[in-house]
Amino acid sequence: MGDLIPIVAIIAPFSIPIIAIWLNHQRRIAEIQSRNMETMNIATRTELDTLKRDFENLRDVVTQHSMSLDNTMRRLDDTMLRMEERLNRLEKAVNRVNTPNRLG
Repeated sequence: MGDLIPIVAIIAPFSIPIIAIWLNHQRRIAEIQSRNMETMNIATRTELDTLKRDFENLRDVVTQHSMSLDNTMRRLDDTMLRMEERLNRLEKAVNRVNTPNRLG
């Protein structure tokens, strides 16, 4: 045990600055990581906001197209109904012309 005292007396003065340098280095690394996380958080938030805006725009476009398609389908349905009514009237008229008059 007595042999360790001179070794510790020689190493201790050099180990204190080494430990201080190492702790300072660890502190700097922590600061850099903290700044990087803040930067990443800001970049992530910006990207997320952009994605939200894009999604809202896409939803608006899909809604507009859906409404347009619905209106087109209604117009086509109305057109088909009118064409069917016209066809029925024409068929009745043709049947009247082709049917012999029973009174005569």
